[in-house]
Amino acid sequence: MVSALATLLVALVFAPAAHAAGEAGTSGLNFLKIAAGPRAEAMGGAHVSVADDAYAAYWNPGGLVQLRHPELAAAHSQQMDGVSEQFVSYVYPFAGGRTVSASFTRLAVSPFDAYDNNGARTGSVSSDDTAAGMAAAQAFSLPGEAAPVIGLGAGAQFVRERLGSDSASTVVGDVGLWSGGWESWVGSWAKGARLGFAVRHLGPRVRFVSEQTRLPTTIAAGASVDKRVWGDPMTFAVEAARTNNESAVVSLGGEYWVHRLIGLRLGLHRGSQEGVGFRFGLGMRIRVVQVDYAFSNVGALGNSHQVGMTFKFGVAPSAAGRSVAEHIQSARDLLGQDRHYDAIQEAAEALSEDPGNQEAISLLREIKVDLQRSQDKGDQDLIKRTEKKLDAEERKSRQKEEPNEPR
Repeated sequence: MVSALATLLVALVFAPAAHAAGEAGTSGLNFLKIAAGPRAEAMGGAHVSVADDAYAAYWNPGGLVQLRHPELAAAHSQQMDGVSEQFVSYVYPFAGGRTVSASFTRLAVSPFDAYDNNGARTGSVSSDDTAAGMAAAQAFSLPGEAAPVIGLGAGAQFVRERLGSDSASTVVGDVGLWSGGWESWVGSWAKGARLGFAVRHLGPRVRFVSEQTRLPTTIAAGASVDKRVWGDPMTFAVEAARTNNESAVVSLGGEYWVHRLIGLRLGLHRGSQEGVGFRFGLGMRIRVVQVDYAFSNVGALGNSHQVGMTFKFGVAPSAAGRSVAEHIQSARDLLGQDRHYDAIQEAAEALSEDPGNQEAISLLREIKVDLQRSQDKGDQDLIKRTEKKLDAEERKSRQKEEPNEPR
């Protein structure tokens, strides 16, 4: 009975047919507010400026421009007994700084007891919420060499919520702005800094039976910085967000990769009545596969567990049509973020356009040294690939420099 009542409580929280739906300052379709992705959840939801993985479209569509390779992500969130959410997203970067994303979300509540106005049990009822959408982003570079990059993005989702035989549906929109690479303009102290701003879940009121309720429209702004601590990458992020007339929420989050293999995450979420407090999580990278876990406390609703996997695959379509200098600068930026796999691809693209380019070869050496310094067994295959590429390019360079001998 306790489990049934708890499930009913969750159904009321997430369904717009709840009695509070029509009250001032409240919203319906609140399942849209559930954090997408265990990495962001473990960092307290401070992700509007990070937004650099397959979950980016949820947090900030503008951040999609950071992805260099196609990515597929799938996550499962267990809110409490009988309440779970599944999220799937695919991101594909095109040439010219354009990136598109498609996603699907479903939250399901196991059947629970239903009662009439007199308190008599009338049977059981089930509830589920779904959202399917697409997003796109475009990158813009400000004037000048090594200038900051700005990403503008927007997305739309078809959303449907069902409680028993009643349902409601609508279309919601998201817009986002992301920017990074400001060190060339404001100084080296800004290296690794990123900024983000997003408006999530825009749209008209939705009618559920005879009730009308607002969408959980959220305005979020934040900043993050990527640094190296003991030779390994660390990210610290802060975000402030507000949903309609609710109290503002402040989130803090940190992520540290031990030898670039194990990710440790900690977050703080303050200001809302749901999920106040600390969150934490872990991540593990195995070549192009990443596995993540997050734990959080969802206030009176108990604990939440979220697990997910991300797959990075294919070539980098976004590399096409760019100059050698752009490839080299991009490789340096990626190396600064400890994204070695992507940095190697960019350097390789520069060498395919200009075989024997000494700056690109020197950059490959830097990547190799950085990988060796990490002493990470998971990077051994990447080190061998880098060495193989270096040997081939250095041979080409020597042949290019040697004068033609007379026959």
